[in-house]
Amino acid sequence: MHRSLLYPLAALLLAACSSPDQRYVSAPPTLNGEPVVIEESELSRYWLGQTPDVFTIPTKMFPKEKIMTSGRVIIRPLLDGAGQRPAGNYVVIRHLIDSKGVAYNPEFIDSSDKRLEWVALSMLSKRHYQAAKDNPRATPVIVDTCFEILYDE
Repeated sequence: MHRSLLYPLAALLLAACSSPDQRYVSAPPTLNGEPVVIEESELSRYWLGQTPDVFTIPTKMFPKEKIMTSGRVIIRPLLDGAGQRPAGNYVVIRHLIDSKGVAYNPEFIDSSDKRLEWVALSMLSKRHYQAAKDNPRATPVIVDTCFEILYDE
């Protein structure tokens, strides 16, 4: 009798473990058309940041990076359009901004220090965009954004 209950319970447990946890599955991007590949200097024609351009992140959030032991990390996107990398620490991330202004599909393109990539990714995940006046259809874009990373001890 006990074996007859054991098999269905084991099957149920296996099925539950094999299905993805919905808390960690993100919704697909919303696309009102084919994404347009743009330069960073063109971003303001399509999308405007709704969140601050400068983020301060306590370094204790990134203990495994061992970048510094105290202080804060200040991260800001460089939108000068020159395409040049800053002299200090930076990370370049290519990402999609979907039609709802949410960043998707981040890809690291360049960085001054690989340990900084996850710090910049954290900043990108906090950014939200609003369609610019020149973008009434909320056309999605793919853009490389350069984030400068400063230490404020």
